[in-house]
Amino acid sequence: MMKWEGLIDDNSAVLDVDRYSEKLRQFSVENVRIYSAYNKKLETLKKNMFKDFENCLSNGFVIEKRGEKNISAKNPQITIILWEEKGEDNSLVLSFRKTYGDNWRFTLFIEPIEKKFEKLTEDLGWYVDHEGNLETFKNDEKTNEFYKNEVIRTERIIKEKKSVFKEIDKLNFKISLWHKNNLIDSYITFEDCLYKAVELS
Repeated sequence: MMKWEGLIDDNSAVLDVDRYSEKLRQFSVENVRIYSAYNKKLETLKKNMFKDFENCLSNGFVIEKRGEKNISAKNPQITIILWEEKGEDNSLVLSFRKTYGDNWRFTLFIEPIEKKFEKLTEDLGWYVDHEGNLETFKNDEKTNEFYKNEVIRTERIIKEKKSVFKEIDKLNFKISLWHKNNLIDSYITFEDCLYKAVELS
């Protein structure tokens, strides 16, 4: 096993790109593990939101499921739809399509109640692709100095993430209700968020 501790501060050590890359690879793998745990909790919340949608509107509406992340409730006057738009992992869309009258579209933005948990989603800047290659979106010249600075930077981020990750069982989300880029309010439960959207529409 490669001994890494002390290499950065030891001026006598010869640091090469391979060693830097190995450390960045380790950080990238750890970053995926941490984010996956965060995302699992987020996906559980969204799954419960779809269940709550059905429970809240089952009386007086015909419920139609169009997959795990698309559900509608219909009656002769209105169709209410909840879905996840492609590429929008931390939000859902709630729309009201009326037979007569204005249509309304809301965005339900999901975020941790405590700001410290936002650290879990911070972009590391490095990842390991499906072929096992270390990749980055950074366009800097890939010199030894660049890799050295990246190891120092990513190590700091991973340490902060691991510290917050220890408390992930305490992670709770809030749902912010937005309409036309305006924040209406934030809610702890989907039911409260839904009823406010119904009131406004």
